[in-house]
Amino acid sequence: MAGRGDIYFDLISFVHFHKLENEETQLFLDAYAAVSDFNRPTEKLNRMRTALRLRECLWGFTQTHNGFSDSFYSDCSAHHLKALRELEDI
Repeated sequence: MAGRGDIYFDLISFVHFHKLENEETQLFLDAYAAVSDFNRPTEKLNRMRTALRLRECLWGFTQTHNGFSDSFYSDCSAHHLKALRELEDI
């Protein structure tokens, strides 16, 4: 995804897939901002986090619908639905 999409989505994807905690997320985003022209509006990052969770949830549902019976996909969807309900600000 990196380099082709919205920089905010790419950054929040990095945070998500590397399982960074809030303090680590702040450190990562501060370091990125220090070496780039990145302006860090928290509201947009939060929207992108929601979009990422929704994307992951729908991906799991789609895989299950397409016949993948491995519980990984249904567990993925359930995990991201729960996360959407409990989403915290960055």
